[in-house]
Amino acid sequence: MKPAPSLLALILLSLSLNAAADQSSDRLDRLFANLQETHDADVAAGITRDIWQTWHESSDPQVSDLMEEGVSALLRRQYSRALDRFTRVTHAAPDFAEGWNKLATVNFYLGNLEASAKQVEKTLSLEPRHFGAISGRGMIRLAQGMPFEAASDFRQALQINPYLADLRERVEALERELIRNTVSVPSESPLLV
Repeated sequence: MKPAPSLLALILLSLSLNAAADQSSDRLDRLFANLQETHDADVAAGITRDIWQTWHESSDPQVSDLMEEGVSALLRRQYSRALDRFTRVTHAAPDFAEGWNKLATVNFYLGNLEASAKQVEKTLSLEPRHFGAISGRGMIRLAQGMPFEAASDFRQALQINPYLADLRERVEALERELIRNTVSVPSESPLLV
């Protein structure tokens, strides 16, 4: 299965890994507030990078190393290695939302949609604003043949981060397809007398 462009963009945004911050820090609240207030796409891109970086931060050097190894393996499509690293992250730090999100991503690529969906829900229980996990849930639902639910997830992710251009294009295309498939036009209209 070829990764979707928006998912790849989200993974690539997550490359910088620095250990330090607490996932529940006020920094994330400020970043999300700034993301809602800005009207500048370039500023929003910087804020989005900062959010991803904060999500990746851990005060545990072992978790940071495992995350870095896992992301590197994921980008090289070494899925079993990535699966091992992110599984180890979730065992070492069960309250670390991004570990669960990355585990969900690997399971999605491996076609383990049920496991991926459970890991997305765990991510969202720890970080409800995780627009990457919400859009990931949409990708899972799309793969499961649930386009209406997928479109709803994509719209929810865009409410949190309106500057995800690839995701906006995906939801617009999906909604056009849904409209085409739900509106049936009879081939012959009856004549009105």
